[in-house]
Amino acid sequence: MKKGHLKRHFFVAVALPDDAKRALSAQLDETQRHPGWEWKDSEDYHISLAFPGALDDKRFKEIKTILSQIDMQSFKVRLEGVSTFFKEQNRRQNNKHVVWARPDSESDYNLRRLNYKIAQTLKACGYTIGKRDQQPHVTIVKPPVTETEAVEDYVESRGTLDTVAWDCTSFVLYETLQPHDPDHPANQNGEGSRFREVAVFNLSPS
Repeated sequence: MKKGHLKRHFFVAVALPDDAKRALSAQLDETQRHPGWEWKDSEDYHISLAFPGALDDKRFKEIKTILSQIDMQSFKVRLEGVSTFFKEQNRRQNNKHVVWARPDSESDYNLRRLNYKIAQTLKACGYTIGKRDQQPHVTIVKPPVTETEAVEDYVESRGTLDTVAWDCTSFVLYETLQPHDPDHPANQNGEGSRFREVAVFNLSPS
């Protein structure tokens, strides 16, 4: 297989600025972090918008051109409170619940608008956008499905979570790092992000 045809995996998301990542992480009490739960590193906090999946070099260059044509004004984003996607237990799958930080109502509305514009543009050009629930959210932790009661208690205890609003002035195309990649945390003593920023697309000034 020629190098130009090697496929890499990508997704589109809104990045959190460093101060928002710190503010969110600071409100997740380290002493209440249940062992055995899959906690997300603050470096990996983001709000997913679309999942075009595996792309070769040609499609990668093409999708950057397509995404650069998205027209929308910048907007404020603020996180308030915590919610959960509860999963069913399945013997054939290692299902996990998903605990996530929730955007406030205005942020949710604008993130959905941006998601819709991106999704419709990609679909019109023949790209997939993924089959995931596009409820705007920031994943915090993935607990085992067998610990539903503990999850409910944790979510209730984090009900006052809140971050200062920040300006969402762009969205990002990320590459998901494979375990063999030198930059993957598995090859960096567990440090760093599992994603690589490969392109940034600016929104219009509001």
